[in-house]
Amino acid sequence: MMVLDIQEPVALEAGNRPRHEGVIPAMKTTERPQRAARRERIEKATKAVGSRGARPASWFFLWAHGPEEYVADREQQAFGFLRESVCEAESMIFAHGPFRLAPLWGRALSMVLAMILCAAGAASAREAETVRQDTNGDGKVDQVVHLDDRRRPLRLEVDRDGDGFFETVQHYRSGELDWLESDTDGDGRRETRVRYDQGIRVRVEMDTDGDGAVETAVDFRGERRLREWEDHNGDGHWDRIRTYLDPFWPLVEEGDEDGDGFFEERRSYAGGTLRERIIRDKATGDWTRVESYDAQGRLYMLTERKKGTDRGPWAIWIYDEDGRPLSFVQDRNGDGRADLWGDYDAGRLFRLAQDRNQDGRPDAWTEYNGAGAEARILRDVDGDGTVDIDKREIVK
Repeated sequence: MMVLDIQEPVALEAGNRPRHEGVIPAMKTTERPQRAARRERIEKATKAVGSRGARPASWFFLWAHGPEEYVADREQQAFGFLRESVCEAESMIFAHGPFRLAPLWGRALSMVLAMILCAAGAASAREAETVRQDTNGDGKVDQVVHLDDRRRPLRLEVDRDGDGFFETVQHYRSGELDWLESDTDGDGRRETRVRYDQGIRVRVEMDTDGDGAVETAVDFRGERRLREWEDHNGDGHWDRIRTYLDPFWPLVEEGDEDGDGFFEERRSYAGGTLRERIIRDKATGDWTRVESYDAQGRLYMLTERKKGTDRGPWAIWIYDEDGRPLSFVQDRNGDGRADLWGDYDAGRLFRLAQDRNQDGRPDAWTEYNGAGAEARILRDVDGDGTVDIDKREIVK
């Protein structure tokens, strides 16, 4: 499991106001000059329109109250206006013809355009205020909060060690923590990025070598790890993926050893011990080798299949606790049926059975002595399942 050094997000204080206003009075909340001048122009324009006894026009309302307030206040009225415009257009077409629709559709088009501009403006909140704070009373600014027009946080910068560098920067969307970047190793680079969904951590990304690209990433669901991603060769592509979602294996690891984008190896673990290893063919994507291990990590079964075939296994080997073969079964012609069987004694082959007529049953047996020479030969010549030839060899 990948070890992560993650900085926990800093909680914003109520009101986003400095706690030590007397220490740094020159660093209180400030308002940008552009916003102040804009507010004065809006007030003059609104008063001028209101003095004539009319409600401010849509553009003045949008300018004065901002895109989000405008959308929330006018959305229902705008869509109602569009529905009424369609009904009115149908009546005008029936009574006067289509050429009388120019003024009506001009109003409708202006309303639709205003709504599009409002939505685009609401998507990118504007920074309106900056709050600088000295949270530990040492006379140095260690937190800077950037607020939008509605006094919701946009960005929080935190200097944890007082060296003047903000190691952690938290980014917000609609007032909720969206992601943060932090310098966890003290090298002056924010190499770790943490993403959140409704305040819950969902992903961690790290640039371990400082080249600007992410080499490792971890997906979360609450405190539970879902996947780990690694780029070992720095080519910008993941070559190692660890998954914690398999219902049978607690940990599954896939690897791209040659960096071609194809994950040819899959390892499954239980209790920290390798229990299964699968090798896949790049041409077909099918497995060609499966290694099975016991709880102590010892190989006890090996399954192999010829490349380019998707029928039965080519061979299955069984091993003892010392890693020596016990038996095997093999399909040599690829018809999906076994045609060769072998048994071992202390790692030495002592019996071999073959299916020569390809009927799925053994019809030739050979036994071997301790020296590996043939000691007994049995044959079923007519394929009736009984031995017709039993020949014993005497080896001196």
